[in-house]
Amino acid sequence: MLNNLGMSSSESIAVGKKLEELGIIHNVVNKDSFDPNKHLYYRFYHDEETVLNFSKAFFDNARNPVVVSQELLMKLTMLCIKHFVTELSLEGVSEVRSDPAYKEFCLSTTELQRVSISRCSHEEKLAFFLNIHNTLCLHGIIEKGVLANNVFEWRRTFSYLSYIIEGCKFTLLEIEHGILRNCTNYPGRIGGFIVRKKASLKPTERRYPFVLHKPEPKVTFALCHFTVSSPLLRVYSAENIYKELDIACREYLESECSIMLEQKSLLQELHLPKLIDWYSRDFGNSLAEVVKALERLLKKKFINISDTFNHPIELSIVFDNYKWKTTFLKVRLDIMQNI
Repeated sequence: MLNNLGMSSSESIAVGKKLEELGIIHNVVNKDSFDPNKHLYYRFYHDEETVLNFSKAFFDNARNPVVVSQELLMKLTMLCIKHFVTELSLEGVSEVRSDPAYKEFCLSTTELQRVSISRCSHEEKLAFFLNIHNTLCLHGIIEKGVLANNVFEWRRTFSYLSYIIEGCKFTLLEIEHGILRNCTNYPGRIGGFIVRKKASLKPTERRYPFVLHKPEPKVTFALCHFTVSSPLLRVYSAENIYKELDIACREYLESECSIMLEQKSLLQELHLPKLIDWYSRDFGNSLAEVVKALERLLKKKFINISDTFNHPIELSIVFDNYKWKTTFLKVRLDIMQNI
């Protein structure tokens, strides 16, 4: 700007700060503020392939953030229903990308750049980020055309995908663990290392006001990763968020939990989804406490099953393997029921 536009040093610094404030540029080491005294390189978000909502800059006044998040999720889901009969496929992904309605959806995501969510209520943030997480996950599948079949492939493909929200960049991993879970729980030691390193948001960061400081354990059953073992997709609202989370939690557990009788040993096997194993600390400090919590959630299905812990030989807990195959079948059926 000094050399090409003839601007003064103070004018150039003011423009740089404004561009960063608007979420149009960022320095490559991701420091929070524009600092003219440091020799840092800057990059336009428009040039980053991992940012999926910057086909152009959005300068208009944004609408209610929760409404925006609901509309985006519904638009993309209905577009996918149009092209996917039962399963996600590379052919279907290609059809979605070539549909003019998809280009309209991509343009609609730019409104997220200007929404004002950081000062909203806890319930509004919760509903907004649940909807945006699920939208970004499905958007990433469509945009990148990659169907992950294992945890390593999923992390490699989807953990870096991001949206610009209120001028700040958020990856899928940061939305799930940094904002919705506030890094309070994560699957396993390796998962904990990855979360703390890549998803935690520090109090000094510009993005810290977005964090939910009262984590809601039931988000585990609301985060849809479009896998066989994933919870069903829902569109969440701020005014009914707790009721909707209760329904999502109960429906997922009712479909994934079961009791089986081993004929030879006459042992009862309580089969639980892998998500319960990964996030067991959300439900108790011991397996007995976890099962007791499940009893309260599933009164009709399991009655006093925790009493069998007084006779441990009679009960065996089995955590079923997580199935990472990408699918759209559950989502399609569930979203149609909620229209």
